[in-house]
Amino acid sequence: MDNITYAIIGCYPDKGMKSHGSKGLISFNNKRLFEHQLDWIQNTNTHNEYETILICDFDIAKIKKTLISSKIKIHQVNNTNPIYAACELSKYDNLIIIDYGCLFNPVILDNFKRTSILCVTDNEHLDTGCVIKDNIVEHIFLDLHDDKFCNIFRISREDKTKILSNNKYKSFNLLYFEILNMLIDSGSKVMAKKIDRKDFFYFTQMRQKNAANKFIKKLSN
Repeated sequence: MDNITYAIIGCYPDKGMKSHGSKGLISFNNKRLFEHQLDWIQNTNTHNEYETILICDFDIAKIKKTLISSKIKIHQVNNTNPIYAACELSKYDNLIIIDYGCLFNPVILDNFKRTSILCVTDNEHLDTGCVIKDNIVEHIFLDLHDDKFCNIFRISREDKTKILSNNKYKSFNLLYFEILNMLIDSGSKVMAKKIDRKDFFYFTQMRQKNAANKFIKKLSN
């Protein structure tokens, strides 16, 4: 497989969560969420070279102190979209974006094709859904009921170039699905990769913490 840049995006705090600081610093089973994500990335990369970038816009000092011994580049964004920053900073053309709320079985990171591709599942608790035809994503938007967007996706070399060549993608306020829709509207092909709901959990609020702990324990077994 090609060498890979993984970009963990630690921006856009969830409603009611900012008082807890970055949710990536919350501990689950005696380890911070960021540290679990780094372990899962490492577990799926035993044969290829890779790098990991953490892009964030708050709690920078705490994050750097916590991850001081980790092999990760930490970048603070200021008024620049984190996806644009990930494209700009990535060493490799194979770029996989992971939101900092994502808990996942490392197997879902395997076999990402060279096209742009996003992970979808049937978890009704996710906010954003996709319209998919013949395994190609036609549109992504809030409150669509089927094929929920997991906030894990790959940006192809061609789409990385497209993003970097258009300042419209720099806007900090653009969310993941809005950037992906912009790519689709410009003619890019974005494929869908369906994953089993048992392999994915999205952490957005503290009342989910027990469920998140159970998910992580299952991954360890």
